[in-house]
Amino acid sequence: DGVWWEYEGQWSDDSRRSFNVERYEGADESIAVVEQQLSTGRFSGLMGLGQGALLAAIVAARAALGETSVPSSLQFAIICGGATPMPFKPLLTRLRDTADAGLPTLHCLSAADANHPAELGEELASYFEPHAELSWHSAGSALPPTASAEWPEWRDQVVAFITRHES
Repeated sequence: DGVWWEYEGQWSDDSRRSFNVERYEGADESIAVVEQQLSTGRFSGLMGLGQGALLAAIVAARAALGETSVPSSLQFAIICGGATPMPFKPLLTRLRDTADAGLPTLHCLSAADANHPAELGEELASYFEPHAELSWHSAGSALPPTASAEWPEWRDQVVAFITRHES
């Protein structure tokens, strides 16, 4: 209820995307809601798809750097169809440049993703190295459907990632 960010031109300009704008209205509120939920200790991981992937990346970077608004129990993040959120590039750069900061991330990418091109997802993953892993699928901006032939392998890869990083 009023906690998702918006940006200028979101509903009127098809060239403006969540990954290429300079400012998000309401981002602090969106981040605070997720961080507050993580502070309950009921969650060990975070998963985001599309714009949610950008938010997951921001929250994961803040947690890895100890810059959260509340204590975080975050142990890993799964970032699907993400891209570098430009208003938070300085945060991600700090993460990349801080040797002792890190959080395991799994970046689910698709060469068929027209909304968040795979190369932008690879760029986002680079900020989380050496803790970043890539998982490729062919479902575009969605996740592989459960009825697809690639679902079992993709699901097993995600489950294995969670199992390795959840304590």
